[in-house]
Amino acid sequence: MQEIRQAAQEAGRDPRSIDIACMLVVRLTDDPDSLRPTLKQRIVRLLEETYVGEILLGKVDSIPRFSTPTCFGRQDGDKEAVKFISDEMVDASM
Repeated sequence: MQEIRQAAQEAGRDPRSIDIACMLVVRLTDDPDSLRPTLKQRIVRLLEETYVGEILLGKVDSIPRFSTPTCFGRQDGDKEAVKFISDEMVDASM
């Protein structure tokens, strides 16, 4: 939030005029391991999102760096890209 407010101020905008929102995905379960496949797909979709993926790649050390995201942005991209998402990455996101 600090970065956003500072950038707004540097751009000549009132930082208080910027709405900042957060989305928190919650899944309640007694069997967290059963959620791993869908959580891996979720991480892939987050990496595909403009800006969000860049932020994740810059902030989370456990996510591999792709020189070219050839497995993202295709119709079957999720299936191919999920193989790059380890259980350790899922654990780090929980």
